[in-house]
Amino acid sequence: MSRQRTVGFTLVEILAVVSLLAAVLMGVMTRISRQQTATQWSEVIFEVRHLDLRARFLARTGGALWWVSSAPNHFELRRAETGERLRQVDLPFPAQLGPKQAVFFDAGGRSEDFEVRLSDGERTVRMAVLGLTGIVRTLEDDG
Repeated sequence: MSRQRTVGFTLVEILAVVSLLAAVLMGVMTRISRQQTATQWSEVIFEVRHLDLRARFLARTGGALWWVSSAPNHFELRRAETGERLRQVDLPFPAQLGPKQAVFFDAGGRSEDFEVRLSDGERTVRMAVLGLTGIVRTLEDDG
């Protein structure tokens, strides 16, 4: 008796291909997730730097103002005299303004040195701002 050979794949072959595809897709998804996180961090750091530059410019052109941290992930620029809100920035994760919860910018655009600490639970970044010049140093902390 002769056995007829059927054309097709065995269950083991199909399972091997599916598991290989799953492993490749998992690696790709992990890489995409890391890239999105890196992009989000870049955007947040840019936003904080831009807020500092904006505060200095507005203080020079329109008088003294405050940079206020009114919530864990929320910053505002306010006029010193009237309290009028000029700009509001909402961040995707908690941020702290230190050493105080507010920084005063005089009419020359100068402030005291201060720090902004950003953290998403896995990564923490500290941004040290030199108040006289506005130079921002980004320092990364471990976990």
